Amino acid sequence: MFHYFKIEGSQATARQAAELLRSVISQQRVPYTNQAGALIDAVRAVGEQLIAANPVELAVGNIVRRVLHIIREENLSLATAAIAGVEPISGK
Repeated sequence: MFHYFKIEGSQATARQAAELLRSVISQQRVPYTNQAGALIDAVRAVGEQLIAANPVELAVGNIVRRVLHIIREENLSLATAAIAGVEPISGK
């Protein structure tokens, strides 16, 4: 994905990777059940392609791991709220 144009610097590379992952997540059609699993699989697949395209740039892997962590954390908080029978507070 980074083959088509050259991105200079870790910050610019990380920003582009984050924007790409955001668009992948927003365009992802997830099933009602196991939404987090579907998102994790999609982010992991794109992340592997990004890392393979530029394995020297460590910022891409860091961004992918952060996004995966956020998805898992949000899934855990939603599951905890569902078990407790509480309506989750939206951060929006």
